[in-house]
Amino acid sequence: MFETARQLLGFKAQEDQHLTFSQQEDAFWGNPEFLNAVDEIVRAVQKRTYLNDVPSFSLGLTQEEQTQRWDDVNVVAREYNECEQSKEGEENQVADDGALGNETAEGRKGSEDRANEGEGAQAREAATTAQADEVTPDQIQQGSASNPLEIPPKDQRKRPVVEYSPVRPRQRLSIIDVNAQINATEDAIRKWVLENPNPDPAQELFRFESRVIHWSDMLLLKPNTELPTSIIDAWAAILNHNEEDRLSARLFASTWTTLYTVVNPLGDDGERYKKFNESYIVDKTFAAETRWHNIQHFLFPIIASQHYYLIHFDPLCERFDAIDNTSSVSKTEDKYGDVPKRLQKFLFMFLTGLKSTYKANKIQKLKLKRMKMGWRDNKNQIDCGVFLMRHMETFRGQLPEHWDCGLETENKDQLNALRVKYLTALVMSDLNEHKARNIQAAAEFGLEC
Repeated sequence: MFETARQLLGFKAQEDQHLTFSQQEDAFWGNPEFLNAVDEIVRAVQKRTYLNDVPSFSLGLTQEEQTQRWDDVNVVAREYNECEQSKEGEENQVADDGALGNETAEGRKGSEDRANEGEGAQAREAATTAQADEVTPDQIQQGSASNPLEIPPKDQRKRPVVEYSPVRPRQRLSIIDVNAQINATEDAIRKWVLENPNPDPAQELFRFESRVIHWSDMLLLKPNTELPTSIIDAWAAILNHNEEDRLSARLFASTWTTLYTVVNPLGDDGERYKKFNESYIVDKTFAAETRWHNIQHFLFPIIASQHYYLIHFDPLCERFDAIDNTSSVSKTEDKYGDVPKRLQKFLFMFLTGLKSTYKANKIQKLKLKRMKMGWRDNKNQIDCGVFLMRHMETFRGQLPEHWDCGLETENKDQLNALRVKYLTALVMSDLNEHKARNIQAAAEFGLEC
């Protein structure tokens, strides 16, 4: 991208074999004449690109809707990514010691292993995570890997076989349609998870690397319940994984990255920044194919005072947004306290450590603004987690007047339907190591009902 920008603006790269890629990039972004040109281009592009509500990813719950114009952009993005494969990795200045905590012992161990794999400047930037096969033999008891719904032999089944099962795998297509009726698959998953008379609270229903959701947490997707952080963090990991093929990528942090660092801070600044640094590096490994310098939207799900909201940084377009489902008239400083300022400081330090001084300096000067979306609802105090997941799914930097996430003010039916659809999306995600087992268990539960 940098070489393309140089050519477009009439600049030539000053090649120096003694400088790393990041050092050359830093010198490049330090050119005042170039920065002025970039600012003009960014503002011009912003006026056009923010008019497009681009789908973030697909879980196969609706038909895909893409314009020819966006197909052309995807072609350009793929060509750019192929070109970037040959470029030198960026330097990543992170602490070498310390362990990343997590909400469970298994999560802590997985996060620590991945943080240790990131040792070394270039190794951290290039760190990738092993992708588990969609179906493995030990995930299904009697089915095959190619057909997770294969019916066991007659002498091993309890009930007669039916040719149709309401639970079927499907392809990833588009953003979830909030107004679509609950289909047979979603209803089957809902009954199996939420209406099961004998659930195993400790059983894992979702696992992707260190992100784990147990049955007890999935039960909190019932209406009128507050979502746990494990669901938000798993959702962030899925969204990050699906950003790897995009030109202007998003990066979602986990709630753990900000908890006890900028939210309910513990320890001095050095200790808290070290923990923030380590956890944010782990978050990035879920989108390992996206380089740090490709990321335009830095998004942080925040859980504070039992309320979820989203903080968004876009240094290129000079955006610092609080995306909140409540329409409270209280002052921004009173509502969010020092959380945004602490986060702004740590992100500035993080990008400075990456030698991304242009983005770091932009972020340091930004002031927080609350986005005024038409679907905000100050009366709803229980569904903030569902609002957050929808915001994470549909927001790609649009201005409020150009962003339509599909929600309507005070429409409880939409939010309850989204709970079922998000439950299905997590249980049947292609990234979920337990996907095949979940499908078979839900199908068998339907036969036994």
